Amino acid sequence: MAAEARWLVHRNQAFWFEYLQDSGTVFVQINQATTDPDNPWNPQHDRYREFLDQVFGLVDANPVQRLVIDLRHNGGGDEDMWQPLVHHIVRAQKINQPGRIFVLIGRLTESASVAWAAKLEGETMALFAGEPTASPPNYYNDHDGPKREVFHFAGLPINYRISRQLDIWSVSDDLRTAILPDFATPMRYEDFANGVDRALEVVLRVDPAHAKAYFTTEEGEDVTDKPLSHYLRKSQAAAVP
Repeated sequence: MAAEARWLVHRNQAFWFEYLQDSGTVFVQINQATTDPDNPWNPQHDRYREFLDQVFGLVDANPVQRLVIDLRHNGGGDEDMWQPLVHHIVRAQKINQPGRIFVLIGRLTESASVAWAAKLEGETMALFAGEPTASPPNYYNDHDGPKREVFHFAGLPINYRISRQLDIWSVSDDLRTAILPDFATPMRYEDFANGVDRALEVVLRVDPAHAKAYFTTEEGEDVTDKPLSHYLRKSQAAAVP
């Protein structure tokens, strides 16, 4: 059963999507942060942007009620891939609304995919479901290597590397240790074994008419039109509809 679950069956593909017509949902899974999985080092061919054009062409042409972006298997790679995704969402006004766009995250969401999640959180109306990300929205990273400190312990054949470059993807004083889901759906073995995807099931039950409540401050101020609204709105991490 687990191997047949939607969120697991194509995990070896870099990115793919499916239109769940019964619920009016476009389910997009991005498992690798590379623009061309067949030739990752070829900047001349960008299959990722072609993929996004297909996804949002389908959104435009059909009675789509919600978009679900699954980053639960994404261990990182190209940090810049957040930008075309966010730009497509911002232009798609019928789904860039509270309760119509969701991001699924988990403990394997790390490195560049956390940067994507932070940008989706700060620049779109996305709500999050699943488990906390594997790292904070602002994290130490040095993919080119010049700012790494390398050391080793005497007598051990192991070199250690520590990055000292802080990448800021949220705001500079965001001290969260992870991006938390609005709808916390911890992975349970029973669900995994039976192919049950509780995170997806939860977001399919969210009523857009009630979702705007997630974009208010403790004082009741509406922050849907403010940048980095995640930083202003009250925490709803324990809520499940």
